[in-house]
Amino acid sequence: MSQTYRILVVDDSPANHALIQAVFNKRTDIELVLVDSGMEAIARATDEPFDLILMDIRMPGVDGCEATQALRERGVKTPVVALTADTAESTMHRAYNAGCNDFLTRPVKLDQFMAIVDQHLKRVQYTYRPY
Repeated sequence: MSQTYRILVVDDSPANHALIQAVFNKRTDIELVLVDSGMEAIARATDEPFDLILMDIRMPGVDGCEATQALRERGVKTPVVALTADTAESTMHRAYNAGCNDFLTRPVKLDQFMAIVDQHLKRVQYTYRPY
């Protein structure tokens, strides 16, 4: 039996949801859970296990940095990859300071994106492998 990885996709853009769904369309080992707000991300990731969180940084209300910081304060250790079109170095520092594990700017190169995702999923698989 192969492992299925659960990825929480947090983005307020339906177009970005569709793009990420298309990227993972052929991967049977990935289950995507799509939410469109930082508040919903906090609720879902606090109550449900995920192997990875893809977090949009710029969202109305609770943004991605605030959501990530709230998750870290609640003890959620799931890797968070920040995704944003904002290329400012201050945004990157803010994301890392909030607890993000990686930072990618849009438009993301597909090979770079998949390498980061696979890196974190393999790390999770190794971390939680029963002995």
